Amino acid sequence: MRRRLLIVLLLSLAGAGLGALGWHARPAPFVPQFIPLDGGGELTLVSVQSRRVPVNPFEPEWKQWIGRLPFGWARRLHLPLPTVPDPGLGRTNTFLTCWLIVPNAAAAMGPGPRLAIWMEDAAGRMTYMDRAAPALKGMLPDGRRWEMRRFDVVPRRSEWLRIGVDDGRYNDPRRLGEFRVRNPLFDPLTPPLNPIPLPQTVREDDLAFTLDRAVIETHVGSTRLDFTVRESGRLSGNWVGHRVTQASDATGNLSEGEYWDWNPDATAGRSHITSAQIPLPAGEPWRMQVEFRQRAGFASDEIWRLHGVPDSISTGGDQARQTRLHGVRVGVKQVSLNRQPEVGSDPGNHDPVRGVLKLEADRAPDSNPWHLTILRAVDDRGHEVKLRDWGESGLAREILFELSPGAESMDLDIAFAPGRLVWFTVLAVTNDE
Repeated sequence: MRRRLLIVLLLSLAGAGLGALGWHARPAPFVPQFIPLDGGGELTLVSVQSRRVPVNPFEPEWKQWIGRLPFGWARRLHLPLPTVPDPGLGRTNTFLTCWLIVPNAAAAMGPGPRLAIWMEDAAGRMTYMDRAAPALKGMLPDGRRWEMRRFDVVPRRSEWLRIGVDDGRYNDPRRLGEFRVRNPLFDPLTPPLNPIPLPQTVREDDLAFTLDRAVIETHVGSTRLDFTVRESGRLSGNWVGHRVTQASDATGNLSEGEYWDWNPDATAGRSHITSAQIPLPAGEPWRMQVEFRQRAGFASDEIWRLHGVPDSISTGGDQARQTRLHGVRVGVKQVSLNRQPEVGSDPGNHDPVRGVLKLEADRAPDSNPWHLTILRAVDDRGHEVKLRDWGESGLAREILFELSPGAESMDLDIAFAPGRLVWFTVLAVTNDE
């Protein structure tokens, strides 16, 4: 009897404790906001959250209660897990999520395939744009669609945020309206980073990497960085700025370089890279790690020369398909050539010959960011082969190539080389400054 009373008492205390936790974790209710749409209906902003693992406001109340428990408790207590998107456990920054209800009338949304969402600070400077599919979506019983959008970068110095919406068209998008919300991540107290004036130079051995210019194009939401590289004091075309691997600010925003593209038409000693997104808020100094890659000036023992590709690869066995550079096996994983005329072309036309080349290395010799580089590509008619990167993942690289009309093969010079990682601390200017 005593044991049964003790168990009941413990369960009662546990229930009271969990109830207090749930009550304490419940935030102040968000007041929904609405944007009336021309074609009927309205776009509704239901919730804006700054939790590392958000709570889905469209789930039953009991599941929302479980979602407000400290992270991991539901799994330890064997409670039903709420539906949440990937919380990005590998990231250290806190992000915002906004939850929307979209009307079911197609005419209300216009011809766009989906919504585009962007964020601006109180001064109207764009800090983030999302034209991708929602991270999480579903249907309400009345047929309306709900969706969740995630903002990884938030202007935390701004007390108020403007969340704008358009109809998702890339060409001439139609603005539907905007919501104005108080910033859950408002941080006026953390001291900013101390930027170094531009031009800013970092030296490594006989190389000098200079960041000359950092500009945010606020009207399109993009960023451009301009670099100069000198080798032994002289402008050098051997190295180019390739990408930003990570960037952060003092308030906790973190960008991992997902949207950076390098400029393949760099002139000697000068290059630039661009981002389709603003990586971090304007007006806040950034700490950036930039990867520079070598594209020329290699020693002869660092180069793998291939002749008569693709036929030499398909008939020459392993010895023709692979070699060793810097003690690592480097090889051609696949090469294909389409010698058939293009569909619809005249028999008398001489179309370019196109193909795909896949290269890979077994491993990186050290902790540097190693990469495969094609130094030279010439077809059997003496013309330079047109190359276009199709994909790169780790130490594998996929390239589309185009031979001149009538060509059957090409010669390649391939290098396997380490990049250089260089840190800059900068305050980017906006295009209206």
